[in-house]
Amino acid sequence: MEKTNIILAGLPGDMPTRVKNVIDEIYNFELTTLTHLEDRKPHYIALTGLKLKDKDIDKEYQDKYRKETNTDLIKPENHEGILATLKEEYKDSLFGINFATKEGYDVNFKFVKYGIPFISGVTGASKEQENELEKVVKESGICAVIDKNMSPALVVFGAMLKYASQTFPRALEGYSGYGIDSHQSTKKDEISGTLVKWAEPIKELGINFIPTKGDRTADYGHGDHFIRIASPDGTVKLTFQTEVLGRDTYAQGTVEKAMPFLTKKMDQGEKGQVYTMIDVLKG
Repeated sequence: MEKTNIILAGLPGDMPTRVKNVIDEIYNFELTTLTHLEDRKPHYIALTGLKLKDKDIDKEYQDKYRKETNTDLIKPENHEGILATLKEEYKDSLFGINFATKEGYDVNFKFVKYGIPFISGVTGASKEQENELEKVVKESGICAVIDKNMSPALVVFGAMLKYASQTFPRALEGYSGYGIDSHQSTKKDEISGTLVKWAEPIKELGINFIPTKGDRTADYGHGDHFIRIASPDGTVKLTFQTEVLGRDTYAQGTVEKAMPFLTKKMDQGEKGQVYTMIDVLKG
């Protein structure tokens, strides 16, 4: 069976590192490699941004990271050249995964430009960017899985909210409520992408719902959400709470669920399709 070769964007960030670890555990998936010009030894190739926690990713850091992980970090000015080279080498077995910060959302457009099917879990992009990305994918010869949440359990919960809003539109007219999140201190989003997405079907139920930024002081990775909804007179209250310790569930959903789904769609000759994790779990 031909291996699926993956160009990963966002290293050395926490989420991309977790995705890399899951890829390393699955035989049929492999990070892309090229022979390094200096020592002629093959190294993993991954796309990175300009800085790591306010520190420039300079040669000293590159050398240290390569020694520790056998991975070369490619800066933005070299992204397109590397993608063109990898596409030529790996052809149709090449796929992309992007878990960069919102500043790295443009990597998705580069994937499209070079005909590389991809998965994007980037949060924090503007609605205009999201709409434009969907448009260019639909006009291209590739498919993509794009979602703000790659955790199967949380996606199922979000699908339940969506089902309720479509089946019982404005059924809770007059109700009001709020949602609050809690994440690690390195979380970039003002309000988590997950909570923002869940707010949409809640509002479609007729609820005056306000998503709110919560705690950002913890130094450990987690994603907690608390949702409270009440009737106008306060006699009926609904409470939903999700707790995710660590971030492995998002990496596992990406590699173990979304990637096999996407490779299958491409093998079937699909093109110009944008899928969500709901589509992945249905498929």
